[in-house]
Amino acid sequence: MPAHPTFYVKRKVADVVGAFDLSLKVASDYDWMLRAVELHGFQTAATGHVLVDMMVGGASTRSLASHIGHNLEALRARRRWLGSGPVDYALVAKPARKLKQLVSIRRGN
Repeated sequence: MPAHPTFYVKRKVADVVGAFDLSLKVASDYDWMLRAVELHGFQTAATGHVLVDMMVGGASTRSLASHIGHNLEALRARRRWLGSGPVDYALVAKPARKLKQLVSIRRGN
């Protein structure tokens, strides 16, 4: 899944995918991108350039509980749109991918 602050789309994509699910407190962007890429098959492309440098401490990264909450919401979206089971990417690989990021932040890198 691409990073949401630099996920730019054409108007046609926004019209097809529809609105954000605002019942999701911290994963509405993930849900929207999931629908765009997985359900509607829109392709993504990377620029190879850093466009946004985000700080840790937002609603989905301020604590372990916020990480867990975000991943549970992501799982909810994956269950809704992809028919995922009780354990899938949102609860295993997604948090594991973040471990490296958290370790480097704690070290001050």
